[in-house]
Amino acid sequence: MRILIAYGSKYGSTAEVVNELTSVLEGKGHDVETVDLKRPYKGPLDGFDMVVVGSPVIAGNWLRGPKNFLKQRADELKRLRLAVFHCGSRPYFEKEGEQAYDRRYGDDILAEYGLESSHIAYLGGVFDFQRYSLVIRKLLTKMGVARTLEENGFDPTGPCDLRDWDAIRAWADEIVWDVRTSE
Repeated sequence: MRILIAYGSKYGSTAEVVNELTSVLEGKGHDVETVDLKRPYKGPLDGFDMVVVGSPVIAGNWLRGPKNFLKQRADELKRLRLAVFHCGSRPYFEKEGEQAYDRRYGDDILAEYGLESSHIAYLGGVFDFQRYSLVIRKLLTKMGVARTLEENGFDPTGPCDLRDWDAIRAWADEIVWDVRTSE
């Protein structure tokens, strides 16, 4: 199967997830092309069996590149198998949890462009206060993020990796398994 993974990444965490997804999918014999949406992807989509789109959620929003890709290529994406993932750390801090997060940053994002997918995943994220600007660090501290990380067993003085690599690998298997079983 030929798969395009189109994604955005601000600090590199989402790109690392894409690298792992690519490794798993290629290890299963699939032809995978990845594209970082810092620049618009203008290539054709009709040669792909599936498109996977991913973005971090930063300050409650997907990055502009992945959102623009969904918007500008919506008509083409409607004809393809579509899987979507989002990275971030927000469900750790929201009472609604991952299901509300998936709805807000998966289903709702897709609905903006008339798209649907049965494969939407939250794949974690990384908090690394050392990489953020002073303004962002102060904002996160004021929001109680460092305290919440400490309460959940993380050391906020270093990178706090909230990604579950086994779940990421399992999701890669799931999206291609569904395609194989539906053909």
